[in-house]
Amino acid sequence: MGLTRTVKLGVIIFAFLAALVVALTANIEVFDDHLQSMSIVFEQNFNLFLTLLSVGYFQRTTLYEAMLRSEEVFLEEYLANLKNDFPLIKEIDIVPQEASFEGLFSVQVVEDYFLTRFKIFDDLVENFVPDRVVFAKIPIKNLVQHFGLYDLEVKRHGFEFPYGFKVALKRKPLGIAEFLIAGIIALLSYLFVLSIDQLRQKRIVQKDLFRILKYSLALEAMIELMQRLLMFESVELTYQDILTAAVRIVPGAHAGSLTIKEGDFLVFKAAVGYDLKQLQRVRFDLKKVPVPLDANVSIIAELADIDARILSEEELKVLKEHGRLDEIKAVLRVPIVVNRELKGHMNLDNFERQDAFDDDSVRLAQLFSNIVGVLLDRLILEARLFEERQKFEYLSYHDSLTDLPNRRYFYETGGKLLALAEREKKNVCVFFIDLAKFKQLNDTYGHSLGDEVLKSAANRFREAVRKTDVVARFGGDEFLILAYDMNQDAAVEFVERLVDHLRQPMLIGSNTFSIYANVGLAIYPTDAETLEDLIKKADVALYAAKRNNLTLMMAQEIDKNG
Repeated sequence: MGLTRTVKLGVIIFAFLAALVVALTANIEVFDDHLQSMSIVFEQNFNLFLTLLSVGYFQRTTLYEAMLRSEEVFLEEYLANLKNDFPLIKEIDIVPQEASFEGLFSVQVVEDYFLTRFKIFDDLVENFVPDRVVFAKIPIKNLVQHFGLYDLEVKRHGFEFPYGFKVALKRKPLGIAEFLIAGIIALLSYLFVLSIDQLRQKRIVQKDLFRILKYSLALEAMIELMQRLLMFESVELTYQDILTAAVRIVPGAHAGSLTIKEGDFLVFKAAVGYDLKQLQRVRFDLKKVPVPLDANVSIIAELADIDARILSEEELKVLKEHGRLDEIKAVLRVPIVVNRELKGHMNLDNFERQDAFDDDSVRLAQLFSNIVGVLLDRLILEARLFEERQKFEYLSYHDSLTDLPNRRYFYETGGKLLALAEREKKNVCVFFIDLAKFKQLNDTYGHSLGDEVLKSAANRFREAVRKTDVVARFGGDEFLILAYDMNQDAAVEFVERLVDHLRQPMLIGSNTFSIYANVGLAIYPTDAETLEDLIKKADVALYAAKRNNLTLMMAQEIDKNG
């Protein structure tokens, strides 16, 4: 009997130990799979994160040129702004490039840090600074947590992740004590306990993978948004795309609106899920806002109560009818900060529950806010540069006093019109005009009044010519008019109308003037076949008209008379 009991006890112990070994093995396999999945997704997220930094900060012609010119003050401020936007970066500096590398960036792990180096490109990513790179030192632990991998702990020994650093799970596989308790209670319950445990581990893995996937999709969407926005030339065109991306990226967002500061008011610029035209009937007076706007992402639970304190009844009615104000349960307010200045914010709305936005929502919204600020800063700068280029180009082709086209514009346009006239067998008239006795008027009344006379004369030239004609200031009190497809008879009639219009009394200050003019005319192809020769012949005809006190002299008359 005693032997039988001993054998039974041995069988139970053996069965229990065998079950324990199987359980521990299965448990470890679950965590190995967990770590392997996290490793793959971490590598994808990290590469997306570095690509985002490169596209947003290190593919800019302004930075590229500043690096080439060694503008240290600009570079220090630029990197300081970047570090402020990305607190994850512990150190950032510009260093000599010790070894070449392919692609946008290189990564090295030293102790507990990622040491990254970024090439500096121009806007088109065609050229990069050959001898210097941007060096950034990023704590591995901070980045792991930033990607939502809260169960991982960076270790000297453990599971090897991409780039060679080691990690371990903070949650350990179930211990022996747990299985001893289960065995004491009932060995037959072991299979049930094991099944529940494996299900729990799978749920943990699924939850973590969902969080990682959420971050990965968000980063991909941000890069896609960045690439799209950099194609726009107008900041106004980008607001709707920015808001649409925010609603898509941030967990819990069902709809949203975007407002921008204009003077002392916030005005609607974009909407998702609402009627923007109706919302634009509402403006928020910043002086009445009870809580000052700041640059931090915040969760607002009672939006309707806040709006009721600062809006009129009519404006509240608009928001309730077209902005679903009474249906909103929670709002995630995301700031729009450009060059350290708060420009406005986005409201991301949830219609289901007050706790819809969690820590992941806030982190993603803050990251999104930083990226949007960088993009808008760049777009505003490029829009300003584009305006300056347009202004410079305009001034290079126009007279600064009269705003008429200048000599350069006349030559370039005239050359094209002559080429067209040659193909179409048309005439082109060139009128060389001089304001009679202008020097005497200028000396008598002064240059300021003389300038006003020139501007008034320029306006009358504009009023007299056809839309297809080109009128330009040649210099001083001399003007040129180029008329396409105009024959000699029509040219004579045009000069008569022009001079009569110019003679009409001109009131400047307290003085009234009547301006007279002499005109020289040369016609293509009768008088000359090049623009330069036409101008010369019209100039000679003009001075003949002045000598003979005539309103008009034609080049062909001078040629006939020798």
